[in-house]
Amino acid sequence: LYEEAREFYQQGLKISIENKEELDQAFNYYNLGDIHFKACEYEAAIENFEKVYQIRKRILGEKDNLTLFTLKFWNDGKLKLGKIDEALEAIDAFVDGQTQIFGDESNSTAWAYWYRSQYYYEIGFYNEAIEDCKRSQKNLPTNTLVRTIIGKCDFQLGSEEAAFKEIEICLQSRKGGFVNFDLEYAQYYIFYCEYYLLKKNYEKVHQYASQLYEIPKNKFKWVQNHMMYADSYLYHGLAFLEENQIDNARENLETALAQANKIFGEDSYSCSKYNYAMAKYYVSQNDPQLARNYLDSAKFALESQSQILNPQLYACLLYTSDAADDLLCVDLGGRRIIKKK
Repeated sequence: LYEEAREFYQQGLKISIENKEELDQAFNYYNLGDIHFKACEYEAAIENFEKVYQIRKRILGEKDNLTLFTLKFWNDGKLKLGKIDEALEAIDAFVDGQTQIFGDESNSTAWAYWYRSQYYYEIGFYNEAIEDCKRSQKNLPTNTLVRTIIGKCDFQLGSEEAAFKEIEICLQSRKGGFVNFDLEYAQYYIFYCEYYLLKKNYEKVHQYASQLYEIPKNKFKWVQNHMMYADSYLYHGLAFLEENQIDNARENLETALAQANKIFGEDSYSCSKYNYAMAKYYVSQNDPQLARNYLDSAKFALESQSQILNPQLYACLLYTSDAADDLLCVDLGGRRIIKKK
């Protein structure tokens, strides 16, 4: 339905431009931006959300709630493309705006804290994400979206079994009643891939990685490169590597990186985990020089795109760049641990 929806809103935009109806234009730009974002067409999403923001800001002012939410969605795209400092500054402004309009104890502000927790999670600041979730829970105590972020953070911080139980509860409670809920499945499939990699249950990893692949295949048939494709190949590759299926591991990890490079750009922060997975592969093949090349690519992206660095990933990259031949790091697409042989 997304392809039909895209055509519908493109036609609506054309009509609203001809009729010079600016708020209708903003409505159509917003929905096109949402479709582009879900299709991982982030540049197009940013372009559309920026137009919405500028129109609504000029007509309704900066304090209009939907104007603020458009600012948030606009910067979601920037975060995906590695513009981390810019995105974090904007999400802070969004939270402040919600607080000023509705007060710190409102549901709207609670949702704003949850939105920011997602940003913190994506850049590896798990304790900060949990803090924002706890603020959100004051007004949304049983909300499963908030609890999902807490569970994912707990997993990254080492509480694997407690996190697994929390995610199971959240997934079951989210099922049903959501037209596009299958798009939400992705974060749960990724969690299960990471969990079962840790538990060395590679059959399960392949199962959830395959399910992850099917989401964009069914929803975004016009899209050749999608983050869910990249993550599917990534987890298949990491599982094959642990199973010592070397050719399959290399093929999947290379495809994951190629997909990510096309989506985010080769020097993007968002490609770091895929570069790191390739480094892990070459360490397993006793090729520290090629491992360093991929580690250096990930390190460059971290250093050049933000003053705020993912602390766990950056520490691991520094360690492995200096001693790739001693590397025994595990990157499960998010979970980073430093170990020595």
